Amino acid sequence: MGFASRSGMPGGFARTTVKLRWVGLIALLATLVVGLLMTPGTIQALEPGGFEVTRGTVAQTEEQLADRFGTAQVDLLILVGDSGHGSLVADPGARARLGTLLDRLRARPEVIQVVGPEQLPLSLSRDQREAVLMVSVRGDERTQQAEFGQLEAVARSVEGLEVALGGSLAANVDAQQLAREDLQRAELVALPIALLILLIYFRRPLPALLPILVGGFAITGTFPLLRGLAELTPVSLFALNIVVFLGLGLAIDYSLFIVQRQREELAIGNPVDVALRRTLATAGKTVLFSGIAVIVSLLALAWVPISLLRSIALGGTLVVVLANVGALVILPTLLALLGGRVAGEGVLGGGSIDPRIESPHGREGAWSRIAAAVMRRPGVVAAIVGAALLLTGAPVLRLQTAPADARMFPPTSEIHRVHAALSDSERFTVDPSATQLVLVTTASGGSMLAPDALAALQDYAQRLESIEGVVAVSGLNSVLGPQHPSLAELLAAPVVPPALQAELDALVADDATLLRVVSQLPSASPQARAQLAAIEARAPHELEVALAGAAAHARELDRALAERLPWAALTVALSSFVVLLLAFGAPVIALEAVIMNVLSLTASFGALVFVFQDGRFEQLLDYRSIGTIEPTVPVMMFALVFGLSMDYELFLLSRIREAWLRDADNSRSVIQGLTRTGAIITTAAVILIVFVLGLAAGTLVFMKQLGIGMALAILIDATLIRMLLVPATMGLLGKWNWWSPAWLTRMRAALGIELREGEAERERIAQGPANS
Repeated sequence: MGFASRSGMPGGFARTTVKLRWVGLIALLATLVVGLLMTPGTIQALEPGGFEVTRGTVAQTEEQLADRFGTAQVDLLILVGDSGHGSLVADPGARARLGTLLDRLRARPEVIQVVGPEQLPLSLSRDQREAVLMVSVRGDERTQQAEFGQLEAVARSVEGLEVALGGSLAANVDAQQLAREDLQRAELVALPIALLILLIYFRRPLPALLPILVGGFAITGTFPLLRGLAELTPVSLFALNIVVFLGLGLAIDYSLFIVQRQREELAIGNPVDVALRRTLATAGKTVLFSGIAVIVSLLALAWVPISLLRSIALGGTLVVVLANVGALVILPTLLALLGGRVAGEGVLGGGSIDPRIESPHGREGAWSRIAAAVMRRPGVVAAIVGAALLLTGAPVLRLQTAPADARMFPPTSEIHRVHAALSDSERFTVDPSATQLVLVTTASGGSMLAPDALAALQDYAQRLESIEGVVAVSGLNSVLGPQHPSLAELLAAPVVPPALQAELDALVADDATLLRVVSQLPSASPQARAQLAAIEARAPHELEVALAGAAAHARELDRALAERLPWAALTVALSSFVVLLLAFGAPVIALEAVIMNVLSLTASFGALVFVFQDGRFEQLLDYRSIGTIEPTVPVMMFALVFGLSMDYELFLLSRIREAWLRDADNSRSVIQGLTRTGAIITTAAVILIVFVLGLAAGTLVFMKQLGIGMALAILIDATLIRMLLVPATMGLLGKWNWWSPAWLTRMRAALGIELREGEAERERIAQGPANS
């Protein structure tokens, strides 16, 4: 019983837990109350979006354009049509109603500008019965959201006009509402289902309720921490649900391991403090190792400079810490408070064993048969399962990604409808809100109005107009025009016409000018990115260009992922390897685990492409395929699944290693380990799947992709990988599974690191009455 010795931290902590058991209950209740009260404020404090590169070059270019040319970001798109389907140009009544709406919007103090058909004819539909108004709003995102209600009221205030609201501001407001609904779903649907699963597993209400309480502690404790984190750094609203579902699922899984072990220890007659000490020294250590592995995997996302991923890295770290605190601090105090009642009335006084508590040998029938069958033909099982995983993952070879846009909202939402209208070439010539902005500066730093710079700019504009998909190029080149073949000559005149001077003042700032490139290509498409490359490539050597706009943001995101993703993936894989190496001292086992995780993820990525990219099961899953996968989804899945899989990996291998150290029989140790852990791993996986499917039950397409992808990965990991492929490969490797170099053995011995579960065992020690 060396791994659960009476000395050391577990023993002292267990005794302290028994003494301070009421403190844990008070902390639990206080966290639940404070967290629930802070939920609305936390949601409002988070920033919608997060799919752009943090402090990227595109954002810096947009800041320069705003400072030097007063360009205002389009925050709100208002799609306007006449109720009587009259022309907004030819019908006097429809034209007057549109004019009234424009006047009312421009009269609002929070509105910077409204661009309509008068300023931009391309904002009028082909049949002139619809128009899109592009509204720029003052203030930061929180200020804009506070004003949205009044802007919406004004937009809908003109009788005879039909309007639909889209754009980033409407999307941000809608996203916050969806976040609230998804959290309510977690409380009203996922938690009761998890409780039902725990009731089926424990067969008693009291031990089933404890993990739910710890899950509640983790989820409510997350809100104050996220609120504080949002004051220090931007936190994406879309990370909230991911972080909450992750923390909630882990907290319940961890608590499941702890409660089950405590019941086993109590059931054989150990007093409460002894049972707690042994529980913390076995299942508690497994939980701690798992928490460390998840945290390191999450922090790897911080390699990628994208707000959403960094928000998940930081927020996820906080919530996993809370899940560990809940399972290793709060839960033991509750177990100490309940005493023997958590194991049933029969053990209150350390007497008879409650027959409803499953011993390690109680549910072994089916799992023992599976394990024995695998070990009889490990090569055949490994070949079949490996081939099935590779076949399932084959579609990943044609994975196509595109950043999230308005299509991530359901087709019935106004945000999606506005985007669909502007993207429909039969309704609008182009999407006027997707104009690409080009900041042009002279390479020499000289004035943009110098003759050589003007000539280069004129030549550049003509080159841009010849690029495929470019509809128009406007800016200083428009002032040049055919009627003024030489602007340099006009500027050399003693007096510059006032109208021309006004245009120059708006378009030129010393060595820089602004060109607007109107494109008919969707901003998130590969063709739009190729168009950006052409815009850059055709710049003459006298000029330097920097790009802004939706397409530029999409390309920058792709580049950031391509540059940083290999480092993030290497960090995740290496951290998992190191954790397993320290836990078991077996390099072969650690490497095998990394390979298994890669296989699991490959299969889930392939399934993701098969479903969402190919547009299958749209009715069942309530979504509409956009033909691509959001590029951050595979990245998030990689880090999250690698971390989450450590739960089952550590729990299974610790049991196998314990059996191996006991009798050095590879086949028997694998069978015993699988037999002991089959039921609890399955239960934990099902609970986690319930919570990640909560993401898929939402209305945002990229959340559905993440939820379904993670659910598939967890399912594959807990079944095909843990129950079939891992035992099969261990059966093939034999004694090499636990080979350890001498230096590693000495280092682990010096550090005192050993992860072993062992069997529940009654200790006969002199002590006072058991605390009940």
